[in-house]
Amino acid sequence: SERTRASVDANELRGIYPEFDPLIAGLPAEIGRDRVLVRYDPALPPRVALSRSLDGCTIMPIGTPVDMRSPGGHVRGRSPHRNTRWPYNDGSPAPPTPLALRPAFDAAFTGTYGVGSNTTALVVVRDGKLVAERYAAGFGPEVPQRTWSIAKSFAGTYIGTLAAKGLVDVNAPAPVPEWQAPGDPRGRITLDNLLRMASGLHSDTPGNRTDAIYFGGTAVTEQTIGWPLEAPPGTRFRYANNDILLAVRAVTARIPAEDRDLRPPGLADQLDMLHTVLEQDWRENFILSSQAWSTARDLARLGMFWLADGVW
Repeated sequence: SERTRASVDANELRGIYPEFDPLIAGLPAEIGRDRVLVRYDPALPPRVALSRSLDGCTIMPIGTPVDMRSPGGHVRGRSPHRNTRWPYNDGSPAPPTPLALRPAFDAAFTGTYGVGSNTTALVVVRDGKLVAERYAAGFGPEVPQRTWSIAKSFAGTYIGTLAAKGLVDVNAPAPVPEWQAPGDPRGRITLDNLLRMASGLHSDTPGNRTDAIYFGGTAVTEQTIGWPLEAPPGTRFRYANNDILLAVRAVTARIPAEDRDLRPPGLADQLDMLHTVLEQDWRENFILSSQAWSTARDLARLGMFWLADGVW
C-alpha cells in the first residue's frame, strides 16, 4: 500500500503538537527509495529515516551519514490464509452501510466528533462479521495508519500472551537488563507496575513526553532506563510512555531477535493482522507506546481477540 505525499502532509504532519506545527511546515523532505532526508540546518547533515522493509522505518541518530546502508527488514513470518474471507484475510469487500448506521458514519467523516477531528477509517464488526466500513480519500482496508497510543494496548496484549504461555510473570520484578545491579531500587518494579503506569519513576513532564525517541532518533535504551525512583512502585498512577517502553524492553530483551514468533510481530501475524507494522529504534528496541501502524480491520481483529478472551 502506498500513501501520497499530500496525504501524509495532511494527516500525519499536522496536529502532532502545537509547537511542532510551524516547524514541520517549512522543512523540505527528500523521499528516496529506501530513505527520507530532512534538511533543517545548513551547518548540520540532514536527519535520516531508513526503511526496514515490512518492519517499517527507523529514525536514525542526529549526524547519521546520508549514504548509510538501510538495515533492511524481515519478511512476515506467516502467509495469509487460503481462506480469503474476513477475518482471516482482507478479500471480503466492504459491505454497504446499513441505514441505521449511516448517520453515525456521516457524522464521523464531517468533523462532528470534536473540533478539528479527522476521521480516516471507520469499521463496525458485529458477531465476528464486517457490518460496515468507510474510508477517507487515499485510505482503504490495506493502508496502515499511525495508531499513536493505541500501540500501548497492543503492547499489553503482547505481554499478556507471553504470560499466558508461562514465559513471563507480570507480578515478578521486570527483567530490565539495565536495572540488575545489586542495590538498584528500580529492581523492585514489576511488569504489572509498568503496564499500569504505576512504576513510581520520575519523568520530565506530565504524560512523559518521549519526543526524542519518536522524532529525535534517540533509542529506547538511551532515554527510558535512567529515570530515578521517586515513589514506591504500585502506589501512584502517572501516565507515562516510558513505563510501556520499559515493559516491552524487559520482555523482548530475553527473546532472541531471530525468534520472531515470540516477538511482537509474531503476535500480529498470529492474529492475521498482516498490515500492522511495529517499528523499532535504531538499536532494534520496539517503540510500542506509539510507533505502530495498523488498519481499521486489523484493529477490529485485535478487538475480536479481546472479546474472545484471548482466543483466535
